[in-house]
Amino acid sequence: MPLLPQRKAKFRTPTEAQPRRAPLGHTFLFMSVLYGTAVLIGFVLYFALNNSLRTMVLMNFRAGLAAFLYMGNIGGLSAAYNESWYNIVFLIITWVVGQSTIGAPIIVLLLFIRGLSLGFALSLTVLVDGLHGAIFDLIGIMPWNILIMGAFIVAASISYLFTRELRTIGFARMSAGLLAAYSGVYVICVGLVLLAGWVEFLIVPRIFAWLG
Repeated sequence: MPLLPQRKAKFRTPTEAQPRRAPLGHTFLFMSVLYGTAVLIGFVLYFALNNSLRTMVLMNFRAGLAAFLYMGNIGGLSAAYNESWYNIVFLIITWVVGQSTIGAPIIVLLLFIRGLSLGFALSLTVLVDGLHGAIFDLIGIMPWNILIMGAFIVAASISYLFTRELRTIGFARMSAGLLAAYSGVYVICVGLVLLAGWVEFLIVPRIFAWLG
């Protein structure tokens, strides 16, 4: 009886054996670089404005900073929630956009705009208070914003991959488990944003008073 030809086992590299890790890592790196670049551009954006716009922006920033410090002094979860609301809205928008087949460029644009706003705020703090503003950025803003930045980058990366997957297989063939995992990531991101807002309102006004 003739022997059947045996099939040779195909060697699979770690990249082939785990095909989903590479796209996630590459996407996360891309979103991180995009966000960091946007922050840097936002930091120097103020100097591209004309004198009248600079004056108006600084006046509005001083008024907003005073309101922020006042709300921080009374503290409370409601104050933290109010401050975090805009960040939560950003997460909600990216969650919704990620469930469309054309969401990828919108997600990239939203994350870039969010980075611009953070860089712009950091530069205004330095311009208003000089060296104290720079120190305040380093110890009063950036530590808590690391949580928020991480939440935004993770959310944008997951939404970007989800919308590409959706474009490939269609929403009708999307499994409930994958959709639940996608939404679960956003629940965690919202929790991080709320935690960062709460810590910010507890500590930042005290740091600002100490520097003053």
